[in-house]
Amino acid sequence: AADYTVTITGLQISPNCQNFDGDDSEEWAWTFSVAGQSVCLSRTTNNNLPWQAAVSQPIDFSTSKAQIRLNIDAWEKDAPGPPCVWEHGDEARQRMQDNVAFDLLSLNFGQQIFWTQKLIFVDRPNMSGDQGCSTVIEGQLLKRDTNYMATPSSRRLLPLLLTHI
Repeated sequence: AADYTVTITGLQISPNCQNFDGDDSEEWAWTFSVAGQSVCLSRTTNNNLPWQAAVSQPIDFSTSKAQIRLNIDAWEKDAPGPPCVWEHGDEARQRMQDNVAFDLLSLNFGQQIFWTQKLIFVDRPNMSGDQGCSTVIEGQLLKRDTNYMATPSSRRLLPLLLTHI
C-alpha cells in the first residue's frame, strides 16, 4: 500500500446562500471521508456572502487501490446539536453530497495534484431565476514517499548498513 494525504485548502459559499434560517449566523458543515478516514470542518458566515476561507486540513490514508474517491457531505446547519452531525431538524434542501475521484496509478512519489469541486444546493423558492446556492471546495492530493513516516533512528541506520555491505 502507498501513503497519501488529501488536504482541504479552501472553502467558499456563494452569494445566494443567505437567510436559510431565522438567525443571522448561517452555520455550515463539510465532512470529508476517504479510505476509512474522515474529518469535518464547520464555519459560520453570518450572512456575509460571498464567503471564503483558507484552511489546511489534512487527511492521511494508505491504500493499494488504483482509484479512490473523496466523499463530501456539505450542509447548512439548522438543528441544535453538534455542528458536524446531520440531524432530523436539518433541512434536506440545504444539503449536498458528491465526491472527487482520484486516479492513484498516475501519481509518482512526492507528486501532488490540485483539485476543485463545486456542489450546488437545491434552488430555494425565494431565489429568482436560476440563482442557486453552492459551495466550492479546493484541495490537493499528495502521494507521500514510503520513507515519509520513518523514525529518525531508522533513517540513521540505513546509511550505516549500506556502508558495511
